[in-house]
Amino acid sequence: MVHSLTPAQHQFIEQTLPPEIASLRDLYPNTIYEVASVWHYPAFPVGYQPNLIEVYYTDNDGTDSPDLVIEQGYLSGMRLQIEESPCNVIQLEIDGQWAFIQIGSQIVLDRISGRMILPEVLVDAAQLAASFIHAIA
Repeated sequence: MVHSLTPAQHQFIEQTLPPEIASLRDLYPNTIYEVASVWHYPAFPVGYQPNLIEVYYTDNDGTDSPDLVIEQGYLSGMRLQIEESPCNVIQLEIDGQWAFIQIGSQIVLDRISGRMILPEVLVDAAQLAASFIHAIA
């Protein structure tokens, strides 16, 4: 994760993204840099079935560890948020690639809409209980 952007990274964002998305770099530099890094990647193929889905959500600019991890249709990791703060940034990483990023109500990256078959998620009760206990401990 980048914590502050270099002049070269600023220039990369400006040259890569539309102005309405690039303008968010001052408030969300890490997230916007991630958007720029995959901007020219193609959308996932129609019918693509992901093996690994990582979901990140936060009230600020980026996070280093996923809040939800889904592997082969099973919820394998979950980090519960106890705080009452709103979730301003939602990011989906699919099979190691950023696939969807939303800041507030603005979708700034969408490589999956209408194209991907998201799995039914099976939840292990023990995993869910362990995540809850970890969150309140």
